[in-house]
Amino acid sequence: MSVRMLKEEVKLTFGIDVSMGQCKRAKKHAIELIEGTLVEHYSKLWSYGEEIRRSNPGSIVKIGVNSMPDGKIYFSNFYGLLEAVKDIFPIAKHRQCARHTVANFKKRFTGVHYERMFWRACKASTEPLFNAAMKEIQNLNPAAFEYLMEKNPKSLCRAFFQEGRMCDAVEIDYLKVLPTGLNQFETRNMAESYMVDLDKKTCSCRVWQLNGYSCVHSVATISFLNRDVGSYVDPMYFGAFYRNTYKYPMKGMNGSNMWPCTDYSPPLPPLRKKCQADRK
Repeated sequence: MSVRMLKEEVKLTFGIDVSMGQCKRAKKHAIELIEGTLVEHYSKLWSYGEEIRRSNPGSIVKIGVNSMPDGKIYFSNFYGLLEAVKDIFPIAKHRQCARHTVANFKKRFTGVHYERMFWRACKASTEPLFNAAMKEIQNLNPAAFEYLMEKNPKSLCRAFFQEGRMCDAVEIDYLKVLPTGLNQFETRNMAESYMVDLDKKTCSCRVWQLNGYSCVHSVATISFLNRDVGSYVDPMYFGAFYRNTYKYPMKGMNGSNMWPCTDYSPPLPPLRKKCQADRK
């Protein structure tokens, strides 16, 4: 946040008009408090690594540090989390947390209507539904639309999620089921209508293909036929898969107050780069 934005935020929140000098000093003090806390946290990295090896034998811990001319050791932030996941789990898809995104979104754009439209866009299972929801946001406030588009909606909204990943949510409402062929049905709810194919285990809403268990439209169809909904769940959710997935559990760890001590020099946080806002 720039000094100018900080000044406007203080005025809006507390009704106080502060000088630029006061804002600069407050920002500097806040940064010093944060960086002081970071120094304490980074100094515990070696002990954290030892605790991981103690609690989960066989684990490999690598900590990158740089030794500077002044003799101080700084943590080397050369390998990001996303890059590490890509190497270790090459077929995994990265998705953002919608709750964190909407929490930050509400700080910039207050009002229940903004949050309601965000969830409509986020939960849309097809691109047309997503585009319609985003169009509403754009018509209400172009700045809010631009803010959300900058957050990469393809990793946030289920309209862009790859099918077969077995991960999504489902909601139940009243639907009318109409047979259209052999194990093929049309489900209607007011103006909405979706095609369900029980043989292929697909629905035109795409939710069934996304999460691996029946969407609201397929549940209505299966219930209409008095069949067992459980028989249409993807094998990924079977007990055998579950037991195989968790047969190598990650064991719990002690808190930092019980981490083992080491003889290594504690690393410092990465050197902070000054941005344009800091120079103002």
